[in-house]
Amino acid sequence: MGRNRYGYLFFFWLAAGVGISTAAANRLFLSGIINYQALYEAVSQGWQEAVPGWGAGSVRTLAVRLLETAVLAFLCRGRFWQLGTAAFLFVAGLSAGTALAVFTWCRGVFGLVCFLGAGFPHMLCYGAVWGLFLTRAAWGGGVRRSRFWGLAAALFLAGVLGELWINPLFLACL
Repeated sequence: MGRNRYGYLFFFWLAAGVGISTAAANRLFLSGIINYQALYEAVSQGWQEAVPGWGAGSVRTLAVRLLETAVLAFLCRGRFWQLGTAAFLFVAGLSAGTALAVFTWCRGVFGLVCFLGAGFPHMLCYGAVWGLFLTRAAWGGGVRRSRFWGLAAALFLAGVLGELWINPLFLACL
């Protein structure tokens, strides 16, 4: 049961972030304080500008993903890794919940497809890398160091390839 406790805690903080940000975004959109259509148009414009390959946006995206992964790797090594990873997952949930609210407000039920499409396939790879770091922090490393870092690097590179080349092609269909 001790091993499952961390999994439940990780899921709790991620779900708490999604729930709070979705409720807050819905309230802000409903009251008219924030224009959800302007947010969606900014996201759509970014999708239209995304082309497979390397450009200024691609380098920025790569830098952000590398920084996110490095921050999580750093947080998982520290003495207070539980607090750091909980904060990281909560912020990730805030981001996902806000995106979900924007997409569903603008596109209705099809917004769920847009939300899932916006993160496919790269977030599967990045999520796997982040899961590796969380698992290693919570339950220790039974895998050799070289294999762990090799797997983490391979999954991260697969996420980069998915985000820079596959995802823009997929978004063009939406």
